[in-house]
Amino acid sequence: MCTVLLGRDVTGPGEILIAANRDENRARPSDPPLVLLDSPRLVGGRDRVAGGTWLAVRAEGRTHITLLLNRRPLPGAPVPERSRGLLVIDVASAPDPRAAALAEAESGRYGPCTLLHASRQACWWIAIPGDGPVRGGDIAPGWHAITHAELDDADEPRTAWLMRKLADMEE
Repeated sequence: MCTVLLGRDVTGPGEILIAANRDENRARPSDPPLVLLDSPRLVGGRDRVAGGTWLAVRAEGRTHITLLLNRRPLPGAPVPERSRGLLVIDVASAPDPRAAALAEAESGRYGPCTLLHASRQACWWIAIPGDGPVRGGDIAPGWHAITHAELDDADEPRTAWLMRKLADMEE
């Protein structure tokens, strides 16, 4: 299960800190960070099975990071039409990442996941839950944690624990 910690404006205005791990299937073959696209220039690891990535950094124009956390699949759900890792590349390379994310999220082509986008200009998240409407929103300044549920979800034990630890850092 992946985990992301995001600090927005905690070390200074417009600064973003991200700590993340990918551990849902350690045996799944992947490449270390490399150039995923030349134009716009995207860098990230590559999933050797489906060709996508779980984290892409766009360093052309406005630098931003787009990343994905899988959610638990629903029992009996059909096999998704498209890899969620390709969604990351599509959103990170789009002229308007949020519009691209919303359009793709509504398409019904992906398994349950949460997409997170962070830049100096905007931080937001979109959940594709698989069992209800797409949801999400802007991410306020401060520390945030997300695992396989909602952003800062106090009902998810690991997220709640992380949020307590992050709150301790602010004191």
